[in-house]
Amino acid sequence: MATISHSSLTENDIIQKHMGLVVSIVKSFHPINPTVLDEYIQAGRIGLLKAIRKHDIARSSFSTTAWHYIRWAILHYIDREKTDTTLPITIDPSGIQHENVSDYFPSTLSDNERNVITLRTKGYTFKDIGEIKGYSKSWANYVFHSGVAKIREANYTE
Repeated sequence: MATISHSSLTENDIIQKHMGLVVSIVKSFHPINPTVLDEYIQAGRIGLLKAIRKHDIARSSFSTTAWHYIRWAILHYIDREKTDTTLPITIDPSGIQHENVSDYFPSTLSDNERNVITLRTKGYTFKDIGEIKGYSKSWANYVFHSGVAKIREANYTE
C-alpha cells in the first residue's frame, strides 16, 4: 500500500479509503448481531481517526499503524461493555439464587459453556474455573463470554 501524505488527503478521505480495514478487523471479533457490528465499526473508526492524527509516515506504513489503533479501540470498547456482562439472574449477597440460570440456556451452548457459566454463577473465579477444568484463566473467561453472548442472542427480544 502506498504511503499516505496528510497534505494530499483529508481525514474523511483517509477514513473512507480505509473502512475496508476497519470492517475486516471488526469481523475478526465475530459480532453477535448487526447492532454490535455497528458499535464495533464505530469504535474502529475512532481508532482509525487516532491513527490518522498520530501517524508517523517515516516510521511505518499507515495501514500497519492503523491496524493497531483500530484493534485497540475495539478492544477498549469491548472491555468497557464487559463490565455490563450480566446474566438474567440475580444473586443476593447471601448467595441465594433467585432464578435458575439454566432456564436461559439455549440449545447452542456447549457443555463447557454450560459448566463455566454455572460455576461462575456459583461464585467461582475464572482462575478457579480454569484450574478445575484443566485450562487457563483466559480460557475460562473466553468460554464464559462466548456462552453469555449465546444466551443474550437466544433470549434477546426487541
